[in-house]
Amino acid sequence: MVALARVNSAVVRLKFASMFDYLAKYFWAIGLIFAAREHYSWVNKKDQVLSQQPELADSYDRVMWGHTVFYSLPWVVMGIGILSGRVGNVFDFLRPRSGNAFVLAFYFVIAMETLSLTGWVWAFGGASYLSPYMNKSPTSIKLWFALSTVFLIFWMGMAYMQPAAT
Repeated sequence: MVALARVNSAVVRLKFASMFDYLAKYFWAIGLIFAAREHYSWVNKKDQVLSQQPELADSYDRVMWGHTVFYSLPWVVMGIGILSGRVGNVFDFLRPRSGNAFVLAFYFVIAMETLSLTGWVWAFGGASYLSPYMNKSPTSIKLWFALSTVFLIFWMGMAYMQPAAT
């Protein structure tokens, strides 16, 4: 009876380990699923939004697809890196000091998206452009993107401080 309990315990640990490994390898797919879900919600609310704000008809699709592409791009980079075998799993992306090209590309994509959007929002009227879509004032949008940039700097600094994997 004790031997059977030990075998069952080992099987449960093995299943849990393989499930964890699977999740670590395909975590990027979860990000893409959330991006697809978010895109689907934009598609579903399109008619309602355009009936209430017909002036958005010309640009709604552009904003919807821009949001989807910006949301998906880092996950695509991560997925290509993992599926190509150049990156082991999602945890390798927590250590940018390893110098892995895909890990650095992942951070670069996020940094460029955040900084370019923040620049557009602050300097080129992006806050006024996004205001009707987000139902927020241009000032609160500018504040949100400024805080996003501060968080980006903090996050990347913390990630870079992690020692490289040995």
